[in-house]
Amino acid sequence: MTAFKLSARGLWAAIAISITTGLLVGMALRYAILENAAQELMCREGGSSGWCVVRPWLGWSIYHQLIGLSALVLGVGAWLVRPRWVALAGLLVAGSGLLLYNATWAGVAAIIALLAALHPVKSVG
Repeated sequence: MTAFKLSARGLWAAIAISITTGLLVGMALRYAILENAAQELMCREGGSSGWCVVRPWLGWSIYHQLIGLSALVLGVGAWLVRPRWVALAGLLVAGSGLLLYNATWAGVAAIIALLAALHPVKSVG
């Protein structure tokens, strides 16, 4: 598998897009599903919305810190194996974890993934 090279500007743009997308996804999940009083009331009254099924699973994953830990696994994997796409995925999940109450693990994961994304890629051939 050949590694693709990004210019410095392209790399920083990819990093910014990845972390921003993660923050936006985390914000949407937090404020549209978890902290939405109207939806909570609808789910309590037996609403049949699909979000009423997603909500407990999201709460369970937050309680067990799964979002932050998965970002940490992606960040460490990117650091050890060095594919940039894993580092960018780790930044995306870490951005979500920062807003979804997993800041402890997601903060560490964001730093590790950022360092892995900025590490130079060896030339092939």
